[in-house]
Amino acid sequence: MFWVSFVSDLSTDMGILAKDAFRTMVLSYVGTAIGYLNKGVLFIIVLTTEQIGLVNVLISLGLLFAQLSSLGTSNAVIRFFPYFRDEKKNHRGFLQLMLLIAFVGMVFISIMAFLFYPFVVDLYSEKSPLLLGYIALVFPVGASLLLFTLLENYLRGIFVNVISVFLRDVVLRLLTTIALILFGFGWIGFEAFVIFVVASYTVPVVFLVLYIRRKGEMNRWLTPIQIPRRFKKIIVNFSLFNYVNTLTAVGITTMDAMMIAAFLGLDETGVYTTIIFLASALQVPYRSLVRIAISYIPLYWKDKNMTSMSKLYKDTSSIALLFALSAFLIVWVNRIELFSFLPHSFSDGIWVFLFIVIGRIVDMFFSLNGNILSYSKKYRVDILFTGSLLIVVFWLNYILIPNYGIVGASISTGLAFVLFNTARMLYVWSVFKLNPFQKNQFWMLLIGGITVLITHYTPSIFDNAVLSIFQNVLEISVLFVVPVLYFKLELKVNDYLLYLVKKIRK
Repeated sequence: MFWVSFVSDLSTDMGILAKDAFRTMVLSYVGTAIGYLNKGVLFIIVLTTEQIGLVNVLISLGLLFAQLSSLGTSNAVIRFFPYFRDEKKNHRGFLQLMLLIAFVGMVFISIMAFLFYPFVVDLYSEKSPLLLGYIALVFPVGASLLLFTLLENYLRGIFVNVISVFLRDVVLRLLTTIALILFGFGWIGFEAFVIFVVASYTVPVVFLVLYIRRKGEMNRWLTPIQIPRRFKKIIVNFSLFNYVNTLTAVGITTMDAMMIAAFLGLDETGVYTTIIFLASALQVPYRSLVRIAISYIPLYWKDKNMTSMSKLYKDTSSIALLFALSAFLIVWVNRIELFSFLPHSFSDGIWVFLFIVIGRIVDMFFSLNGNILSYSKKYRVDILFTGSLLIVVFWLNYILIPNYGIVGASISTGLAFVLFNTARMLYVWSVFKLNPFQKNQFWMLLIGGITVLITHYTPSIFDNAVLSIFQNVLEISVLFVVPVLYFKLELKVNDYLLYLVKKIRK
């Protein structure tokens, strides 16, 4: 992909990572296709909206449990591992320290969850009673997600990226496909289906452990912790602040589904979470790009290389904006045709999609501002932004969900992300003199807006939905893609396309 040229501009030792970026992008697209088959087709055909809501809420609660238990270790691995990476000294027992902290956190949060169980019963017993029968399954999901994230970040520290993406995006979703097929044909009941889905979250963890053992890294886990006390204090301080920061961020992404389940019930939750997943396709190439870019931020801070940091920030934001606009245009222009394939209960999903995507586009464009801030010496400030965002999202959800249903939830989430990212970007700009803006971005936005207007007032010449989608995609290509490429508004995309043409000719 154009990541070959993107990352090669940043360092001379980037061949492996450039290949990893391309491989992770391909795996992410394969995983997205499987995910769309699952949640966009099989979930809707095989499950009721209440059952969809149950499964998605269990996963959301599991994610929240994982973040609560992590005590900030996930980001601490990325932030500090470059300082302790030393194969001869087995990385000074760094991962062992992180696993120990996470285990203590998991035990503590499990005890707290048991004590607060009566509150959970009161919250969901009226609107979502089905959830209470499966609430215990949150723990294995959360424990699996916690361990997987720690091991994944450890592998990223030794520049191994592909295996974890394959396990999470492909293997895990294929297991869900198998569960849906078994349930759809009546070979297992719904309870067995839920247990199957929950158990599948342990499979990537097992494979990751086996892979690490095969690479000879397992012995390093038994190394005595050799981290100086001064560094331990720094790590603990960073982890605690980042813990609260990450926790609020996860709370924001899971809060809407949990509040909808409490206020409206699992049926509406099923519709909302399905649309959220469909909207997440916009972020597939962006995630592959950012996954690689984030790895360099701690290194640039360590070397005080602000020139490369600025270039990384601008290039990532510009490419992310192009990705976001292209994906948004394809889906939004075809929204009527695409939603015609869904049941009538998903009709409100059009507006849910719009407001959620607005927030996602802004989030993708400002992309690295959070990582730049959280890995800097000013990382404590970020807690003010994420804490404020959590309060705003909760307050807006509390007001809008009872009055406007799932559309209200999407408005609150989208608006909160716009305000949050704008405020954090302004802080990074004022303190570090870093911003994501380039002139080409304005022209991309203008061309994208014109494309939306023209396609909106252009009638379809076909009565068939599939043919109408083909017509709309053709119009988008002519009105948006061609001008972007012709005027070279994103040079790295043009360079990569030329590279592909040469490869094909060769």
